[in-house]
Amino acid sequence: AVAAIAKQTAGYFGVVVSITTFSAFGALYFVFDRWLWQIPLIGRVIGIPNLAGKWTIQGRTDGADGVPRDWEGNVTIEQTWSQIAISIETAHSRSRSAMAAIERDPGHGFRIIYGYENRPKDVDSDLRSHRGTCDVVVAADLLSAEAAYFNDHQRRTFGTMKWSRDTLTKGT
Repeated sequence: AVAAIAKQTAGYFGVVVSITTFSAFGALYFVFDRWLWQIPLIGRVIGIPNLAGKWTIQGRTDGADGVPRDWEGNVTIEQTWSQIAISIETAHSRSRSAMAAIERDPGHGFRIIYGYENRPKDVDSDLRSHRGTCDVVVAADLLSAEAAYFNDHQRRTFGTMKWSRDTLTKGT
């Protein structure tokens, strides 16, 4: 329909254009993926919340030695309708999601499940690069979250996090 309307309108001005259905779909998809899904009414209909922005973390790791360790960090979420990327930075390491999914979690809000790779900042520390999985339950108001994570055989630790939202970022 968009292609037909564009051709008709261009023809009215004596301009010949070649707009295919595929190019019209591509343009509409691009606009929807970047911006339209963030409109609150559309967001409620499609069920994908805008989680993009900065978050603060209070975390606790339970190591293989049985000694809990408290730590702090920051999360940055970059998001479009079709993609989400989660980065965490602490004093000692950086992690980046390798894959992630968002789902509605009735009675709680939303759930993000993602796999990540963590790299230490200091190559001389005991911390080694490792992979892990994280399960984040985001409150319905999208301002806080609680998470549980575990790491692979390289690290053999697990822990919990409390996230609080600092800023909201419009989609990229």
